[in-house]
Order: sequence, then structure tokens, then C-alpha cells
Amino acid sequence: MGNLISAIVGGMLVLSATAADKSQLTFQFNAGAELRVGGQRLARIAPGYFSAGWSHGGFASDFKDVPEGAPLRASATRNGVVIDLVVRDLSVDGSSASMVYEMTPQKDISLNALFVGVVFDVDDLVGRPVQIDDSAPVIFPAERGETQVLTKKAQKVIFDTAKGALALVLAEPTSVMLQDDRAWGPTATLRIGLNQDPPATWEGGKTLRVAMTLTAPLPIVCKRPGAVVLTANDEWLPLQASLGVEPGSAVDFSVFGLADGPAGKYGKVVRNGRHFEFERQPGKAQRFYGVNLCFMAQYLEDDQAVELAERLYRLGYNTVRFHHHESNLQDRSQGDSVSINPVRQAQFDRLFAELKKRGIYMTTDTYVSRKVFAKEIWPDATGDVSMNDMKMLLPVNDAAFANWVAFTRNFLGHVNPHTGLTLAQDPALAWISLINEGNFGNFIGALSGRVKDEWLRAWNDWLGKRYASVAARNQAWGREADAVLADLPTGGRGTVAERRDFDRFQLDVATAMYRKMTAFLRDELGCQALFTDMNSWTSHAWTQLYRSEFDYVDEHFYVDHPVFLQKSWQLPSTCGNASPVKRGEPGGGHTAYLRLLDRPFAISEYNYSGPGRYRGVGGILTGCMAALQDWAAIWRFAYSHGGNMFEMGFAGYFDMASDPLNQAAERATLCLFMRGDMSPASRTIAISLAKDHYDSDDVPPAAGVVPSWSSMNTVAIVGSHVGPAGSAAPADVSVAWTDAAPKAPIALPSGNPGSGETRAALQELFRERGWLPAENSTDFGARISQSTNGEFTMNGRDDIMVLDTLMTAGGFAPAGKRINTRAVDIAILDTDATVWVSSLDKEPISRSRRLLVTHLTDLQNEGRRFAEEERRTVLSWGKMPYLVRAGRAELLVKMTEPEKATVWRIATNGKRIDQLKATVTPEGLLLPLDVKGPQGAQMMYEIVK
Repeated sequence: MGNLISAIVGGMLVLSATAADKSQLTFQFNAGAELRVGGQRLARIAPGYFSAGWSHGGFASDFKDVPEGAPLRASATRNGVVIDLVVRDLSVDGSSASMVYEMTPQKDISLNALFVGVVFDVDDLVGRPVQIDDSAPVIFPAERGETQVLTKKAQKVIFDTAKGALALVLAEPTSVMLQDDRAWGPTATLRIGLNQDPPATWEGGKTLRVAMTLTAPLPIVCKRPGAVVLTANDEWLPLQASLGVEPGSAVDFSVFGLADGPAGKYGKVVRNGRHFEFERQPGKAQRFYGVNLCFMAQYLEDDQAVELAERLYRLGYNTVRFHHHESNLQDRSQGDSVSINPVRQAQFDRLFAELKKRGIYMTTDTYVSRKVFAKEIWPDATGDVSMNDMKMLLPVNDAAFANWVAFTRNFLGHVNPHTGLTLAQDPALAWISLINEGNFGNFIGALSGRVKDEWLRAWNDWLGKRYASVAARNQAWGREADAVLADLPTGGRGTVAERRDFDRFQLDVATAMYRKMTAFLRDELGCQALFTDMNSWTSHAWTQLYRSEFDYVDEHFYVDHPVFLQKSWQLPSTCGNASPVKRGEPGGGHTAYLRLLDRPFAISEYNYSGPGRYRGVGGILTGCMAALQDWAAIWRFAYSHGGNMFEMGFAGYFDMASDPLNQAAERATLCLFMRGDMSPASRTIAISLAKDHYDSDDVPPAAGVVPSWSSMNTVAIVGSHVGPAGSAAPADVSVAWTDAAPKAPIALPSGNPGSGETRAALQELFRERGWLPAENSTDFGARISQSTNGEFTMNGRDDIMVLDTLMTAGGFAPAGKRINTRAVDIAILDTDATVWVSSLDKEPISRSRRLLVTHLTDLQNEGRRFAEEERRTVLSWGKMPYLVRAGRAELLVKMTEPEKATVWRIATNGKRIDQLKATVTPEGLLLPLDVKGPQGAQMMYEIVK
């Protein structure tokens, strides 16, 4: 058994003890549980399922207290089918806990998986044995490779973890699958129950029963579910916050000159390679960072429009995205969905003009969520076409396209009286996304009714043009199929040749739509903006070919996006709430591979969402990734959805206006990305595709484009490239899908570019060439990656992130850890925190005469109610005031003339509150940072010489 510290002796598990004297098994309202040994988490129990298409779901309950001895109950609803979950026969005997999980769908449902998961931190398993029954142990791999480590029927599984051994004994042999989760997070999961691909129907009323016993290293104490309510106390301190920005203060970033008004003074925004530029400033790359305004946040009274525009300008933003604007702008009173409400149009025009005046450029979408009468598409229909159905109708239905043309003409063709230009003609409207989150793969597997009929018609028409006869088509596919097909080859159905044709079909349909839409915008409306499309969720090789039509590529990503447990966009909701640093990759890092290397890349939506406790580090990680990858534009989702821009409101999922923690984090993001404190990577890796990619029979259909070596995005600029066969890729190294794909000076063997073999070859190449210097700490197996110039380090093993630039320095670390850089040293004393220093003048930190210091822990609302101590599941939002988690840190700023420095505590709007006593040392200035300030919670400081 190697170093396995446990052994089965006479049917009993004998384990070594630790310093602590107990294990605690805490059950949650969703029937999951957490096992802690000596105060450290050893494992989680997580029941779940995957419906057809590997769409994951969890369970929820009514969140009421459960009497002692009563079974725990929860349920889930997927595709209209309720799955009931019961945990019964829960008992504890010394170091063992026994329980029975029963999961029963009420009706037939198509499933890939129905299971009880046992989840571990992957660091606790790496390099250690897992024994299945009496077979030889399996060593958990040190580096991420195949997702499935093992799959078999078993009755006994023993894990030798870094925190002690855990034995799992099932009542009867059951299918188990051990999964390496590192493609999604720093965990590993043993799934017990149903795992199958392709999906199959699980009969309604049939129960999956998992009876199991867990044996831990120490005696177990069991705790039943109970809610946690946050109140002001020594751990959570009230914060006095305000919305504005004190002019001239340390948080007034207008002084950086990121916005130079009016927008359009240097002509329209154009593209030059991977950068945006102004038409009359050729050769000068321009970056953009801003926020989304959603729903009523863009329809304001005149004085409010002036106030908001000025505030956004002083916050340092130079761009705004108008999003979900249509439903509040349209006037449906006349029975159509394309007319414009003149009052709302006037409000929009004023805000647009005020933003333009201050040098803030804008973007929007031509379809997001506008309600369309079904009769406008099919004359005999009633009700509305759903948002997702409208997205899927636009490429295949003429009436839907005509509806889009009519609304777009009314919206973008309207003359703004404050500018004298239509929106389409105004250079301040610099970018347009055609359909928000309209990637076909997001919805195509769930099409039904008339929308599916439209796609089937288009699919059959396309096949009729591609093949001379039905016989020729069937021969090419290698199967007999009806002359008129009654279904789409989604979800892995159909032969390889059939699914490859379906990829070509989707590419042709999307390309035709894009060309029609952009021709209308340019030729009829005179639109000067740059265009993009398909900006979220599913991406395959064919979508990269489609993106080669665009002016720029756009994507979205979220960390801790809410998952709704009962009804969409209603509480209760849950999120992972785990450290993104521990994962070892910046959130959204996968999007880097979706960009095209010969044109600009943008993120028009991203957020580290509330109530996630790691929001303070989130925006900074995105700023680092954007700087390292030399992205062109980013928009936070969102500044506001309306109602909280002129009066403080409680913190929710997304809105920056009511989240002082995320607003504070933005200061570092702007310095790192917009001001350019962090340098781009010096080498480039291209995943290359030939324009005629699908002419090769070797390419797999619906192949993903994000590789297993995604962590390379911290040491090199990465992305896709589409070009003619035999052309040159704009990169140092190319990884090609086929021999015909474009090549770089160094070309790795073509094949599957996402493979582990490619990852190993790239890492060896970078070391051999000296592109990763000998002193560089990068160790992908340990989730440690460091930029080649040392300015950014992500240490997932120790959960530490370090920023080490001359102008911004600091990072994130858990309690008891240190962050050491050239300019600052930080000791995190008692609460995980993000701490950094940014120079506010043009000098490096060591010589700067004005510095901003920020210390972020966590921020929630008074009275917020969670379903568990880990604060993943929100039951109620709570109310004002904000509460900030207490924490202390020591900060040494290595500066010249520290004796001349004065340190101020400052409010969220930058106003000086009082002085902080600091100590002059031979190395510089030592600051005692403490969230507990004289007037409540404290997050920011200003150092002035």
C-alpha cells in the first residue's frame, strides 16, 4: 500500500491520530455535507446530476430546520422533471458515519449522471494512493491529464490524503468514477452511482440508492443543517460608504488621462493587428476599460445623466456598454416590437452625449433580450418569442431578420439632438456586438417546436445543395438516413461525417447572417463601429473560423456566477465561493485561447460575483491576465441595473455601484491594465486552423479550442489563428490542427493541440529556449505559474498571488502568509486578504510622492442569511449597512525619504478621514493595516510626501 497510513484489519479501519481530537461532519440544507478533521476540511459530500448534454445540477431544500432523527430532504427540477432526494438512516459510531442517499426522478428524464459525489482538494490527493477493494492502489496523477482517473464497480474505496485517511464502504458493489476536476477547479471527485455517455432515459419513480459508511481519522461529531446570519460584531464591522468620487482625491483616476474628450476627437476607433487605435493617431495602441449599464440604469433624468457620466469619468473608465437596453426602450403599445419610446430615447440620447463629452466610448448589442410578438414571426401565433428562441431564429427565419432590421434602424438610425449624429454615424459608438451570447451551441440541443422546425428546414436545404442526391449524402455519412431528416445531429448523435457536416452547416448559416447584418449596418445606416458576434459559452473549431469574419473577438466569463436552486433569478442561489488563486489560473483565463491573434480581443462581460468572498482579488486577476495577454478592451458586468446609482443599496450579485469592495479592487485593475503597469508576455503561441479546415477528414467535429495547457496563458500570449493553408501564423510557436494549417517559426507536430503531449512539448521548449528563465518559479504540476519578467506569480499550491511591478505591488495571501516584492513586503496576520500599493504619480513606488494603499478582506450586508458557514448559499440579501470582515496586515513600503510621509485613512470616495501612525524603518515605512478603524471598517489609505 506504499505510504498509505491506514489498513483494513478484521473489517475495522485503524488510523493514526492527529493533534486535534475530533472530526466534524456538517450536513447542509441541500443534503450535502462537509467533513473536517482537526479543523481542516478533508472532504465534501455533494449529491448531484448531469442532464443530457452534461448540464450539471444540484439540489435545494425549503431551508427549514430538520428535527433530530428526521430524514433530510431536498429536490431539483430539470426540464420540468422533479428529482427527489432523501438522506435517511444517518448514524455515527465512533470514527464512522453511515447514511443512505436516495434519488428518485418523478418522471422519465434523460441523464448522463445521477450520483453522490465525494469531493477532495486535489492537493490532498496528488501523488497519493487510492485503493479500490483489494486491487493494487492507483496513484493520483501529479499533473492534469485524463479527466477520468478510474471507472469501475466497487464496494470499498480508501483515500490516503495529505490530511489523513478516509475510507468509504458501500452496502453493495456500485459504479464509481474518480474524476480529476482540474480543468474546472482545484478538486477531485469520486462519483458514486450512474455515469454514462451518451445519455439515457432514467425511468420515473426508479430510485438510485447509495448506502455508505465513511470512516475518518478521528471520532466524528455530526451537525445538522443550520442557517448563518451575519451581524455587526468584532468579526464583521460596519462600513460607511458613499457613491461619489472626491475630486482630486486618491481614487480620482481621471488624472491618469485615460479618457480624452470628446470621444471621436481623433476619429473613429479602428483596428490594427491585435490593438485598437484612433483613426487620426495611427500606430498608437489604445486600451479601454469600463462597465455595463443595464435596463433602467441608462434611462435617467438630465441631472442624473450628468452626475453619472462625471462619476464614471473620475473612476477612470473610458468606455461604457449599453446592455439589456431594448426592453425599456421599445414601445409595444401599438402591437409591434420595433417602435421606440420617445421619452426613453431622449433620456438615452442625453446620457450618450454626456459620456461622449468626457471622452468615454460606447458599445452595445443589436439584439439582447427584446420581447418580440410571436405574430411578427408567424401570423397565426400568440404570445412572445422567448429571448433564446429569437437569437436562434435570426439566422434561419426571414421574418425574424426583418424584425431585427426594423428595430435596429429605429434605434441606430435616430439622430441624437445633442450630437447632431445618428448613433450609427457617431464615432463615440465604437463597437457593436450583433447578438449577445448567441453562440448556437448554447441552445441548439434544446430547440423545440417551430424554432426547431426552422432549423430542420435550413439543415435539409443546406444538405440538398451540398450533395447531388440522398444516396450520395448517405454514402458520405456511412449510414442510411431518410431523405428529409427529422432531427438535428446534436448531443453526439450521428456519424463523425454527419456531425462534421453539421459544423460546416452552422458555419455557413452564421457567416451568411453576419454578412447580411453588417452590410445593412454599414451600407444603409452608415455605421462606423467595429463588429463582432458569438461572445459566450460554447466555442468549437467552427466558431473560430466564423470569428475570422469579425473586426474583433469578444467573450464573457464569470467566477461565482449564481446558480439558482428553485426559480431563475430568485433566492436561494449558490456559488462555489472558493479561492481563484488556489486554482492556479486567473478566472477567465480560458477565454485567452478564443481570441484571434491577428485582431483585437475584448471581454464585454466579466465579474467575480457576489456574495463570493474573493471578489477583492478577482478584478485584479483579470487586469493581470488582460495586461499579460495584451487584450484591447474590458467591460465589468455591471455598474448598475438601475435603482442604486444615486442612493446606496445593498450588495448583490453584480452591481459595482453597490459593492464598495469591488470598486476598490478596480483601482488596481486600471493601473495594471490601462496604465500599463504590468507588461505583456514576450512570446506568442498560436493554435492554428486552415480556412478550409473542414475539407480534411482528419478533423474531429465540434472540437473544443481551449487546451489542457491553459495555464500557459501566464507565460505567453496565446490564441487561435485562422489563415490560408501554408500561410504564416503571427506567433513564435504554432500548434496546428492539421498539416495544412498556418505555421509559425517553431511548429509543433499537428494533431490535437489540446493534448497533454502538446503541453509537455511546450513546457520543454520554453525551458530549452530560455524563454522561461532558470530562476522562473513556474511549475504547472503544482499550479505555479510566473510571467517571464517576474511581475506576476500565481501559486495555487500555497494560495498566494504576487504583483511585482514598479508602479503597483502586492497581492493575495491567506492568514499567516507573506507577500514579498521589490517595492513592498506584506504580512497577512489573521484574515485572508488582498493588499497592494499603487503609485499615483509617474514615479515608481520607491520614489512616488503619492500612493494608494488598499486592504480588502470580504464585504457582505448586515443580516445576510446563508445556508452554511462557508457562505455559498444565499437565503436572504440582508440590508444596509455593509459589513467588512475584520483583518490585520503589516505593510512595509520600501520608499525613499519615509520620514517625509504622512499616511491618511481615506473613505470609499477618497476623502481623507484621519492620520494613521506609521513607523519609519531603515527599509522604508511600516504601516499597521487594520480593518477596524476609528470610524468603522477601513479599506483604503493614502500616503503623501
